[in-house]
Amino acid sequence: QVELAYIKPLGRRYNVVLRGGTLSGAGGIEYTPSLKVAHLRTATIRGLRMDCIYFGTTANSDPGSAGQVARAAQEVSNHPALMLRADEVSIVESELGFVNKKAKPNYRLFVTELEIHLTNFSNQLAEGDMVARVSRKFMGSGQTVVGARFRPEVHGPDFALAASIENTDMQTINPLLRAHGNFDVVRGFFSV
Repeated sequence: QVELAYIKPLGRRYNVVLRGGTLSGAGGIEYTPSLKVAHLRTATIRGLRMDCIYFGTTANSDPGSAGQVARAAQEVSNHPALMLRADEVSIVESELGFVNKKAKPNYRLFVTELEIHLTNFSNQLAEGDMVARVSRKFMGSGQTVVGARFRPEVHGPDFALAASIENTDMQTINPLLRAHGNFDVVRGFFSV
C-alpha cells in the first residue's frame, strides 16, 4: 500500500490538490525489442480526496498539450508491439471535486462516497470493451450512476455512456447558479 501523499507536488503542478488516499495493486511489465507489455492485474485507490482547480486560460497555459495527449493516445491504440492492460481498477470511498476559481463567485462541484470500477482496460481492440461503473452522491445528496463502455479504435473514440443524477439538493449548487446565471434557489431538488 502506497500513500498518495508522495505525489502531491506533482499534482500541484497540474492544478490538482490531493488530500489523501492510498494505492495498492499488482501487475507486471515485459520489455523486449519486439514487444512491450504493461499488465496491471488489479489496482485499488482508497480514500482519495482530490480537487481539480480551474483558473481559466493564462499566459502559462499550453494550448497544444491537449492535442499532444490525443495524438499520443491515438498512436498507442491497437499498436501491435505495445500492450497496455488493466484487468480491474477501482477507486473507492473517495471524493472528487472540480473548483472553478475563475468564476465569480468561485464554486466547487463534487461527488462524495465515490465508487469507480473499471474492468478490462486495454489498448487492443481484440481484448474487447472496457467497462466503467461509477456511483454515489453528487454534491453530497444526488444519487449518481454512470455506466460506460469504451473500445480502443485507431480512428478516434468509440464509446457508449449512460448517466443519471437524481434528487440533488438545489441549494448545494447555488454558487454555480450565482456564477453563471446570477440567481440562486431557496429549496428544491433536481434530477437529470
